[in-house]
Amino acid sequence: MTVPNAQNSKHDPTAREIHELTLLLRAIREINQLIVRERKPDRVLAGACEILVQTRGYSFAWVGLTEPGSDRVAPAARAGKGAGCLDGINVTRGGTPNEQGPVGTAIRTGQPWVCQDTAADPRYAPWKESTLEREFASLAVVPIMQGTRTLGAFAVYSDRIEAFAEEEIELLNDLAADLAFALQSIEDANERKRAETALRDAESFYHSLVEHLPQCIFRKDQEGRLTYANSHFGALTGKRPQELLGKTVFDYLPLEVAEKYWQEEQLVLQTEVVSEKIEIRVSAANRPTVVHVLKSPVRDASGEIIGVQGILTDITSQKELEEKFLRAQRLESIGSLASGIAHDLNNILAPILMCAPLLREEHSKEGREHLLTLIEASAQRAVGIVKQLLTVGRGKAQSKTALQARHLLREVAKIARATFPRSIHVKENFASDLWLLIGDATQLHQVLLNLCVNARDAMPAGGTLSLSAENVTLDENHVSTHKDVAAGPFVRIQVQDTGIGIAESAREHIFQSFFTTKGPDQGTGLGLTTVLGIVKDHRGFITYTTAEGKGTTFEIHVPAAPEARCSAESGQALGAVPRGHGELILLVDDEPAIGDAGRRTLERQGYTVLHAKDGIDALAQFASQRSWIRAVVTDFMMPHMDGVTLARTLRRLSPQTPIIVSSGGLLATPAGDPRQSFSALGIRHILEKPHNPQALLQALDDVLHPTVQPLPEADRSP
Repeated sequence: MTVPNAQNSKHDPTAREIHELTLLLRAIREINQLIVRERKPDRVLAGACEILVQTRGYSFAWVGLTEPGSDRVAPAARAGKGAGCLDGINVTRGGTPNEQGPVGTAIRTGQPWVCQDTAADPRYAPWKESTLEREFASLAVVPIMQGTRTLGAFAVYSDRIEAFAEEEIELLNDLAADLAFALQSIEDANERKRAETALRDAESFYHSLVEHLPQCIFRKDQEGRLTYANSHFGALTGKRPQELLGKTVFDYLPLEVAEKYWQEEQLVLQTEVVSEKIEIRVSAANRPTVVHVLKSPVRDASGEIIGVQGILTDITSQKELEEKFLRAQRLESIGSLASGIAHDLNNILAPILMCAPLLREEHSKEGREHLLTLIEASAQRAVGIVKQLLTVGRGKAQSKTALQARHLLREVAKIARATFPRSIHVKENFASDLWLLIGDATQLHQVLLNLCVNARDAMPAGGTLSLSAENVTLDENHVSTHKDVAAGPFVRIQVQDTGIGIAESAREHIFQSFFTTKGPDQGTGLGLTTVLGIVKDHRGFITYTTAEGKGTTFEIHVPAAPEARCSAESGQALGAVPRGHGELILLVDDEPAIGDAGRRTLERQGYTVLHAKDGIDALAQFASQRSWIRAVVTDFMMPHMDGVTLARTLRRLSPQTPIIVSSGGLLATPAGDPRQSFSALGIRHILEKPHNPQALLQALDDVLHPTVQPLPEADRSP
């Protein structure tokens, strides 16, 4: 190596030089030992300076490091006499004459800078005075290089001239390489440590986040075994997350739900993302829970699918709110039909009120038969209207089953004919071979009713409302623009009017919540929003065509099941009316007229009857006649004691005595659904008032003379 500005060349070293080289080698060894045990850069540099002064015997040593993004060189460590000379120093690696100091030059050029006589070397003139004050006679500066990158430099000062032979400069250069390696190693180690710390912090953060999210987070392997489940997942299933690891859905979900879950996960393993709403029963809380499931495949570094991960969100409260909203919207629809309903019921009650006095005066058998027929027909019309209104107003969403669209459309057509102005003509047109659709009858009933009410409002001067349905098969091209709609068979339902049509300015807003073109008291603007939500929930879609002044046609496409079959329709003839043989029946009803009519009916058909006016009276009579009473027929809504409480008490007194419920309406209460309560007590016959005598007589015959096969239906009302 050629040392710049060294005044000596290689020669046989003197004893002094050998001694100094030996000291330097010892210092370098100590510095390397320091590098091995110390992991902080500032301590390595400070220790190196101290060793060079103490072991080698330099008067002063210091290290300057370059600042990233600038030419400035900042002192990083110092040792020896005159350390204060660095206070306020401005060292740069620039190229101007004022910036060509020893350290800056060594850093800029990447070569050692040596001054063997600070008093005589003209290059050192700017610093001569301060250096001589500290008795620094010579100095050497060596750059600290990491490849082509200059990290800084270290400078050593001696109190004698000609102190730096070429061999010593070479050793100092080797020391600089060791320091560069140490600094880079420490920087790499610190970077790894920072990365590891950041990774641990991130893992801790995400673990805490996942554990405290209100959603259920899980991950499974290819065989469907849980490999991770957060605490909320455990709470949903009623188990601790540790108990779930290694389990499959068949271990913690009901069988029917687990099978559906398993099938979906097989789709996910084929790279599909599944988003479903399913209903499960939580064992911990023992209440139905609706969850929204989002799953995606887990891949390894090579892209191979190795499992499934997902999020379950409890949307039970949301579903309950939706049901309340749907009910309110149904009641709004009924409210819009109120005047038509009142008109129709008045027309029904009028002949009853007129025929009743005539019966008292009519003496001929034929005349009485004619008047009774008119009264009975009017009453049956009233029963039909009330049942249709209850279906809409009290209807509760059920699980989707195979339905015949023809029946839904005919029910809506009946309501429309009975409640819409006479100036609106209702037409029906259904395909004879109409497929069954898969849906919820109550919700689809609401969809059709909403569209019909909108059609009515669009025809203030009258017109034609047409309801039609047909079978269609749609391919991918037809359904590609509709999210979550699969190609296949559909039932297409059309609701068409000849009204004013939809204004062009309103067309892009009609499905938005609270948008309406009606007056302030004529609607909330939620009808078509509800329609759209229900149709989407059925995996179908809705479109419309309209022209101002010519009318509007809404088309609903609901997935069909051409091979499905629905149960046989009710309403078949009951056959001959069964008679009693003197059996004692306890009849419980707080309405005197109903009780008297029921008693007369049963006695006329060969039964013996005890009539109780409420539940307390019924228990008293049952206790005194327990051995003789063969069956109990009870109302549900009564003063002092309702039908459920009475039935539970009777079951404890006499578990084998048959019970029949005859009620004007089983409304769900905070205590639960009465139908479920009666079912839990083994009561299969629930008659909806008003029912005809045949229904009651048939139910009594069924419980008193049971056949081998159980009845297919619990409701025997006509």
